[in-house]
Amino acid sequence: MLRAALAVSALLTTASLPAQTRVVLPSLFEDVESSEYTTYPFSLRSDKLEQRTCSYQEIHDLPASTTGKVSALEYRRDVGNPSGPSKAFQVEVEVTLATATVTSSGLGSSFAANLGKDAKVVVKRRKLDWPAQLTSSTGPLPFAFAIPFDSGQTFSLAPGSLCIDIRVFDNDLHVTSGSNQPYFDRAQNDVKGLGVRDGRGCFASGGRQNPAFCFGETQVDPTRSLAGLHVDLAYARSGSVAALYLAASVLPGAGVLLPGDCHWYLDPLTMFHAIPATDPLKDGQYSFPPDVGTQRQFMEFPWDDAFANGVLYAQPVCLDPRANSAGLVTANFVELHMPPYRSTGTGVSSAIAGGSPVHTTATSLFPGRGLVTRFVLQ
Repeated sequence: MLRAALAVSALLTTASLPAQTRVVLPSLFEDVESSEYTTYPFSLRSDKLEQRTCSYQEIHDLPASTTGKVSALEYRRDVGNPSGPSKAFQVEVEVTLATATVTSSGLGSSFAANLGKDAKVVVKRRKLDWPAQLTSSTGPLPFAFAIPFDSGQTFSLAPGSLCIDIRVFDNDLHVTSGSNQPYFDRAQNDVKGLGVRDGRGCFASGGRQNPAFCFGETQVDPTRSLAGLHVDLAYARSGSVAALYLAASVLPGAGVLLPGDCHWYLDPLTMFHAIPATDPLKDGQYSFPPDVGTQRQFMEFPWDDAFANGVLYAQPVCLDPRANSAGLVTANFVELHMPPYRSTGTGVSSAIAGGSPVHTTATSLFPGRGLVTRFVLQ
């Protein structure tokens, strides 16, 4: 009978707990590591107390779909800083939330002026114990650093922008041994994407000792609202000509096998652009790698925010009649990752004043930059 009563009690308790959801802002970085990182405000390491303290504010523009009551804030460490594991540490903070009086683009240096009349202290001055974290070769890392609000404290979100005011009174990084100062992932409007090589190329004619290969990257030019990409092709035969093809997907496995142990990787059903064969390749045209018939091919197209965090696939082909029976040499393909860029901005800005937790005016403003934050809602 006692067991049954306890079971019913547990079920009732569980049922009474409010359901929680989690929302990452800026949303572009939910599953993408930003290229920037910072020790502000939580992990300033110094033997001097004043250099471990700071006053910090952020304004987040809330998507219209973001509703509910915030009960905690969560942050994540930058994937590469430090390059090894970070150790557990303690940080002492006070946190105030308010409906912001301005949007993120209007963040000013007066801390009080950014806070709306509904400002509420959700974490009174308190020490937080934050965990050690192992390193990783890929990002982003988990949101392992949480600020749970004081018991019973929540903040109701309203349409518009949210101001987060954080006062840091101390941390104990200076008394722990080892290189354990964690940097936190900070959003910015990244314009540079990433190119990842995959697959393999085949050999050109002329006794080349290395198969043809390519590498590349993408980048946004905000001043012209254009996205651009380039692919560099190396170890093709000097004097041959090359064409570059783009697709939205690749074929499964090793693609299609061609003569000369060459491979075609792009899915022809999703190919949407080709850059025609260019002038003959010239040895030493680019410094890396030197003297191997390297050629760079460019493409520009109008930027649309729908491209953000998307992936295109590029593969070059060289006309080389002496290489094999098909007269074609293929390189590997490149996954061209579009940057997490948004033409309207990131929707977050931050203000910092170091040296004291009671500053009234920021000494540094960072428009378009702020911690990647996960909001716990109920």
